[in-house]
Amino acid sequence: MPEEPQQAFSDPPYLENLSSDQACKDLLNALLIDPLCIDQAYVEPEEFENHRYREVYRAMKELGAEGKRIDISVLLLRLQDNPLPDVNWLATLTELEAELGHSWSMDTYQEVIRDRSNRRKELIRLNQEVTRLFDPRLSFADVGRGRNPRFQLQSAAKALEPQPPTEWVVKGLLPRGSVGVIYGEPGSKKTYSTLSLETCVAAGKPWCGYETVQGPVLFIDEESGEARLLKRLGMTLRASLADESLPMQYTSLAGFHLDDPRDVAWLKEIIKREEIVLVVIDSFSAIVSGDENSKKDMQPVMTALRQIAEETGAAMVVIHHPNKAQEKYRGSSVIKAAADLFIHMRSENGSDYVSFTTEKNRDGAARSWAARAVWVGDKQFYLEECAPKKEEEGSGSRGYVLHYLEENGASPMQDILENAEGCTSKAALVALYKLRDEGLVKRTSTGTPPNDRRAWYILNDREESKD
Repeated sequence: MPEEPQQAFSDPPYLENLSSDQACKDLLNALLIDPLCIDQAYVEPEEFENHRYREVYRAMKELGAEGKRIDISVLLLRLQDNPLPDVNWLATLTELEAELGHSWSMDTYQEVIRDRSNRRKELIRLNQEVTRLFDPRLSFADVGRGRNPRFQLQSAAKALEPQPPTEWVVKGLLPRGSVGVIYGEPGSKKTYSTLSLETCVAAGKPWCGYETVQGPVLFIDEESGEARLLKRLGMTLRASLADESLPMQYTSLAGFHLDDPRDVAWLKEIIKREEIVLVVIDSFSAIVSGDENSKKDMQPVMTALRQIAEETGAAMVVIHHPNKAQEKYRGSSVIKAAADLFIHMRSENGSDYVSFTTEKNRDGAARSWAARAVWVGDKQFYLEECAPKKEEEGSGSRGYVLHYLEENGASPMQDILENAEGCTSKAALVALYKLRDEGLVKRTSTGTPPNDRRAWYILNDREESKD
């Protein structure tokens, strides 16, 4: 009796996907023949395009995880708890069982499962390796061949070619493909102000005197919580006379982390798919796992932000907090160095006055502006452009002293005064004494008089000592 011809298995197309009914049934039959293969089936239910077989597989996975027997009768009992309007589970399982005896062989089925699982695991390993390198331009083939296309030499001729004009999200302030940081102390209305910014961009309306270019926006909330966020967002939307068609979306407390390559890949995909032009993330401390003061921990985070911006063309803005002195942002100097735009927001509790000071702007002038925060009951919120207040006398020198000690640590008074920026050395001296009296700085040297310029000073939360 001639042997029954065997089907070729050199590279079955269904090993790459489960789009055909036959591929779905073959995998399910393999598990019915040898249920122990369920632990080797590195396949997700969502990969089954046929919804009937997807639910059968999901039931198999559940039974396997519970340590229960996997056969037609047990599956039928489990699936009866999952009614689908157009599915007869008895007919579906009978169809599978009828084909079971006419399929190729147990060994072949098991090989299908194992081969698919091995391929899937290898693809995931390669994907993780590529992602770890933080370079979306690397392909699987590049990694496998040891290539690195990141370093490509360019000539001066390219710089002399006509360059495209800047594409703005907020004209003169925030271009597309840029990274910005807005920081301010608690209660300075950072979340309200950035929600107002996004609402204006989504509607194409001016914001605090700046023109915007209309486009879809995304707000990633990892601090406020959905109930509080929706209340504030609703207030800004009503103030702008926006309706549900406004292209503004949000996530809340989703556990997003910029130092997780999977989250970075997800965000890139969302931005591209929704054609988002502006992303605001609230707040920086909530989306990083490492030490904010560590360059080693913060550099990959800022690099990830840069790559998202460059690859998607979206402007990325992160809300951040200040240090204990409330005069400088918290964390490593890498954060400011890597940003294109750095803004310090100030607003007193109970005051409607909000000031914005640009500390860095690679794409425009570093200017300051102000606005009035306007609440209309608990229904509306908006920012109204106003003239900046005259800077309080001594505030510039105060900021200089705090910034100098933050950057340099324990320092002699002589150095603090001689390096004064934005104020006179006399104003810096007055500010130093006031900050000492307020307990924000302290003298660490004990062998010199307080007014001796050789005396050493340090921020009060530091432990260094000099004499």
